[in-house]
Amino acid sequence: MFQGEGLASEGTQAQGFLPTTAPDGTVTIMFTDIESFTALTERLGDRRTQDVLRAHRAIVREQVATHGGREVSVQGDGFMVAFTSARRALPCAIAIQRAVDAPGERRPEESIRLRVGLHTGEAIREHDDFFGKNVIIAARIASTAQGGEILVSPQLKELAESSGDFRFDDGRLVELKGLSGRYRLFRVAWSDRPFAPARNPLPPASSSAFHREGDYWTLVYEGKVVRLRDSKGLRDIAQLLNHPGQELHVFYLAGIALSRAADEQAAWPTVQGAGPLLDGKAKADVRHRLAELREELEEAERFNDPGRAARARDEIDCLTSYVAAATGLGGRDRKAASNVERARVMVTVRIKAALKKIRAAHPPLGHHLATTIKTGRFCVYNPDPARPVSWLLGFPAARAAEGRA
Repeated sequence: MFQGEGLASEGTQAQGFLPTTAPDGTVTIMFTDIESFTALTERLGDRRTQDVLRAHRAIVREQVATHGGREVSVQGDGFMVAFTSARRALPCAIAIQRAVDAPGERRPEESIRLRVGLHTGEAIREHDDFFGKNVIIAARIASTAQGGEILVSPQLKELAESSGDFRFDDGRLVELKGLSGRYRLFRVAWSDRPFAPARNPLPPASSSAFHREGDYWTLVYEGKVVRLRDSKGLRDIAQLLNHPGQELHVFYLAGIALSRAADEQAAWPTVQGAGPLLDGKAKADVRHRLAELREELEEAERFNDPGRAARARDEIDCLTSYVAAATGLGGRDRKAASNVERARVMVTVRIKAALKKIRAAHPPLGHHLATTIKTGRFCVYNPDPARPVSWLLGFPAARAAEGRA
C-alpha cells in the first residue's frame, strides 16, 4: 500500500516522457490498491496470487495508456498514476473498476475489489516522480476508500462535475492519517448500482456547519455551502462557535498560555508598557510577506488564476489592516499598554479579516457572524436566543488553557 511519499518505481513500464501537469502547474494523482490483498494471498497461495496480480496490472496499465495517464510507480498491488487533468483521470478510474468487476474467466475465489483515490493539486516534481502534501492526500484518500469505491477530493470534484459526465454522492467526512482536520470526500458512480450508505455522511443542507478539511473550511448556512482557505481568523471563529455565550480571553485565541501570561503581566512595568504593537522583526516579516504576496498576485493575474489571486488579495488586506492598526500618523509605532493589548489587536484584526472573506463568499452567514461576534480583550459569540443555530463543528481539537501550539 502506498503511503504517498514518492516511493521509487518497482517494475514500472517505460512510457517515455509524457506531460503530467496542467498549464497551471497542477497534477491529478490516482492511487489504487487491492482490498484485503494479504487475505487473498493466504487464500490462493503465492503462485495463483501472482497470476491474479499480473492480470490486474495488465488491466490498470491498459486503461492508463488509453486515457493518457502516466504510471509513476507501482509497489506490490498498488499503483500511483499521474494525469494532466481530472477529466482524464476519472474515466480511467471508472474503466479500471469496470474491468476489474467484470467476472471474465476468473474463478469466484480469485475476484478482487479495488480501492481508488484521486486528488488534484500542485506537487513537487523530481525527474519522473512526485512528492509533497497533495501526493500524500491522494494516497490517504485511496487508503480510506472501501473495496469497489472511487473516492475523490472536493478539488477534483469541482473540476470534473461541470461537464455533467460524472455522478457523485453527497460526500462524507473523514480524518486522513497524519493530516490535521477533517476532509470531505466524494464517491464516484462507476456502475448502475446505487451508492451504499455512506459512513460519516455530511449534514443536510438545512444544517449549519463550520468544519475544516485540510487546508480549507467548509461553511454551511441557510442551505448554501462555501469553501474558504484556512486562516487563523477562521480558526478563531470556530473556537467562538464552539463556546456560544462564553467569553474567551484573547490570550487563549492567540495561543498564549494563560498561567504564564499572568505571571509575565505581573512583572511588566506599568509606565513603560509592552512596547510597540509591531516590533522590528515583525515589521520585517510583514514587509517580506507583502512583497511575496504582490509577486504572487501579479503572477496569478498573468496566468488568469482568479482563485489564487483572490487568496493573495485577502492576505494582503489582512496584513495591511494589521500594520495600519499598529502604526499612527507618519508610520510611527503605536505603543501597547500591555501584551494583552497587543494580543487584542492581533486577534481582532484576523477575525475581522476572516469575516470580510465570509461576507464576500456568503453574505447571510457573514451578516450573522458580524452581528453575533464581539471582539475585545474577551471575544464572544452571542447568537440570538430566539433563533439558536446548531453548528456542526470540525477543527483541530481546542488546546487547553495552558497554551496552544
